[in-house]
Amino acid sequence: MVLPFAGVGVGDGGGGVKKALEVIAVRAAEAHTPVFVLSEDASGAGKLLCLAAVPAAGGGLCAGEWVAAALAPVGGKGGGKASLAQGQAPLPASEEEKAAAREAAVEAARNHAAAHAKRLCS
Repeated sequence: MVLPFAGVGVGDGGGGVKKALEVIAVRAAEAHTPVFVLSEDASGAGKLLCLAAVPAAGGGLCAGEWVAAALAPVGGKGGGKASLAQGQAPLPASEEEKAAAREAAVEAARNHAAAHAKRLCS
């Protein structure tokens, strides 16, 4: 199973994350496909932001669990509903450690999606 992954710089000021989440939810529903977005906070606050949207026909993948699973390995938290979720994690200061944190979150997200795509949301 191949799932789309994308990164966007939306920041977290001025409602950027909320607006991105709304757009993502609409696009996921239109495309009938789950969407997962991971981005470094553009405001410089040192956060890794995560957004997920899973349409009703998401095949058992739950957005809240997906976000939580992706952020857990990097010390973050997240959650939400089965269809829409968001979360964040602290980012280390060095670029090398930031890259490793992003890679760990993406890998955890891929693993969670692959393992849970065929079950019912809890």
